[in-house]
Amino acid sequence: MNRQVFSKKIDVASLKLPFILESGFTFESAPVVYETYGNLSESRDNVILVLHGLNAGSHGASHDERDVSGWWEPMIGSGKALDTDRYFVLIPNGLGSCFGTLGPLTINPVTGQKYGADFPQITVRDMIHLTRRLLTALGISAPSAVIGGSLGGMQALEWAVSFPEDGADVIGIVAPERASAQSIGFNHIMKQAVENDPNWQGGYYEENQSPEKGLALARAVGMMTYQTAESAEQKFARRRREGQWEMGNYLDHQGVKFALRFDANSYLRLLGAMDSHDLTRGRAEYPKELAGKKGRIFLIGDDSDLLYGISNQKELAEKWGEAGADARWHDLDTFYGHDSFLVDFPKLSAVIRDFMEEKGSR
Repeated sequence: MNRQVFSKKIDVASLKLPFILESGFTFESAPVVYETYGNLSESRDNVILVLHGLNAGSHGASHDERDVSGWWEPMIGSGKALDTDRYFVLIPNGLGSCFGTLGPLTINPVTGQKYGADFPQITVRDMIHLTRRLLTALGISAPSAVIGGSLGGMQALEWAVSFPEDGADVIGIVAPERASAQSIGFNHIMKQAVENDPNWQGGYYEENQSPEKGLALARAVGMMTYQTAESAEQKFARRRREGQWEMGNYLDHQGVKFALRFDANSYLRLLGAMDSHDLTRGRAEYPKELAGKKGRIFLIGDDSDLLYGISNQKELAEKWGEAGADARWHDLDTFYGHDSFLVDFPKLSAVIRDFMEEKGSR
């Protein structure tokens, strides 16, 4: 069955209530695609907001036996860490993505054409403010918890600082206080891979002639930063197939697959959002805002993460704790690197389940 039957779409902006980016760019229409799991309680207080990473979307898990698996399949469902017998799990497709929510593929009402390269640069703060609009449109005043990994984790941390009064518990996974120079450097290489593709055309490419080779190369670079030498050795070692190293075959395959399903303009806008991520930006009182944070904060990392090792989560939890927040950190202690939250589900499920059940026992 086509999973689109489970996907929902709502416009959260209008002429009277436009959606305005940090840059000042204004949208009078802002569609958001989302999927839900479980049942919303009468008091609407059992909402778990799950925010996805760079290349994922609203389909976090299958809805029934006819549906395809989602990117967080082992985490969401009856009896799982995010137990749909208890929680109403809401997963929006993020701002700037290419899977239905406002982004470069959205039709510009002024021109009647896709925004494409004319879509403005966005920030992580823009992303959470659009998600906040979605909650309001659905009649949800605040989530019980906000959870995200990588880019989704950046959004979760930004949520904690932007909305400390809403009482939501926040679980940020493999996410930092601010983007590092190293991660910005890797993202620069990925952007250059796309922009140096002859089909890039300054972002004004035709749908049937997009910069697929550049996007595939960018994806391959990204995937090398998400894993570790140990995990790569375990999966591929020095095996060869059809005249090429198995590692190379894997990267080529993943790159081509990604280029066929993702939009290049969306990819660059999302990389730009990650680069600009900085919880301290424009906040003279930070982190004092967290002194009144009503919900708990759980920062999960992995010491093997090339991009944002466990020191990021440890130092941030300590800083926020000193500011008065109920903040703690945990090392997943895997050898999967940045991708640990998408690979080692037994460990991740256990720590998130414990954290969620601790709240329920209070």
